[in-house]
Amino acid sequence: MRTPQWSGRARGDQYADADDSHEADDWTCRLTTLINYQLEEYPVSNSGNPMPKTRDKVREPQQERSFETRANILDAALKVFAAEGFSAAKIRDIAELAGTTHPMITYHFGGKDKLWRAAVENMFHRLDQEAFTFEEPEPEDPVLRFKIMIARYVRYCARHPEHARITIAETVRGGERLKWMVKNFVETGHGNFVPLCQSMMDRGVIPHMSVTSFLYSLVGMSQLAFVLAPEAKLAFKVDMKSEEMIANQTEAVFQMIFRESAADYLNA
Repeated sequence: MRTPQWSGRARGDQYADADDSHEADDWTCRLTTLINYQLEEYPVSNSGNPMPKTRDKVREPQQERSFETRANILDAALKVFAAEGFSAAKIRDIAELAGTTHPMITYHFGGKDKLWRAAVENMFHRLDQEAFTFEEPEPEDPVLRFKIMIARYVRYCARHPEHARITIAETVRGGERLKWMVKNFVETGHGNFVPLCQSMMDRGVIPHMSVTSFLYSLVGMSQLAFVLAPEAKLAFKVDMKSEEMIANQTEAVFQMIFRESAADYLNA
């Protein structure tokens, strides 16, 4: 489905400064977007007759643009929600960062709460894909798989510090969004990872301890250095997102957990 791109206030940006909580404005934005979409999909001549359009040739590029627009919106939403928190985040700021419009976001996602949930769902899907999913052939050795997962997880944390910021903000605040996030994603992720950690303890790969304590220690070691990257830059004059510092942090995690170097796993 093609998503129309607007510029200026002539085609819908009059809604960009609307209060994000106004449902009436949301529906007006969605209706305006749909009307303009229909006009672009089914253009008419000055006489009112439909104009011919070769749909088969343009359908695939239109769909690609729609997917790209949604992806840009979700990435921008994560950054703004992480930086500002849910209450202070503004749809118009997300639209500006994504290179789109307030009505376009409303058309794709509805209100701010639905956008937040879609962005968080995308965040956890990205975590699974980047850290815990293997392409074929998957390593047969479970210990090797576990160590590769840990190295990938540290790199994921470096790439996406907004993950930690959002989860910390929602945990501090509490409420329905946190309950929804834990029920739909955190419990599932822990349900898969906790038995693996227990298995590694039973094999002697990692020290015996509370699995819950190990899990949150791993999360802290992997996430916090990158969440505090601005502080590290001022205090130590280092860029925590540089390849050198990502490698250093991965090495630190491996030495503390496995008592061995991470060198063989950095590019796994």
